[in-house]
Amino acid sequence: MTDAPELPEWLTGTTRKDWLRDGYTITEEQWADLDWSRAWVDMGPSPAGNLGPYWHVPLKSGETVHRLYPRLPSKWRRVVKQLIAEVSAAGKTERS
Repeated sequence: MTDAPELPEWLTGTTRKDWLRDGYTITEEQWADLDWSRAWVDMGPSPAGNLGPYWHVPLKSGETVHRLYPRLPSKWRRVVKQLIAEVSAAGKTERS
């Protein structure tokens, strides 16, 4: 398996080097075997205590599901935190 996985639009431009699979570096073969079409997000924390968010991503070759954590530089984390805060605030305003 050496083909790149079919990625959802929001993942365009990312590679295996941008992610950790179950906390470890992802090989090319593992990256190609991910089925992002059946993935779902989990805001965390994980059972191991890792903060979220992370994605549960099944494999194309079987029924195994793995946790994919983004490797984000600290400046991206601030952007993500701000996005979550704005989305949260917008949800509270709409419910009022």
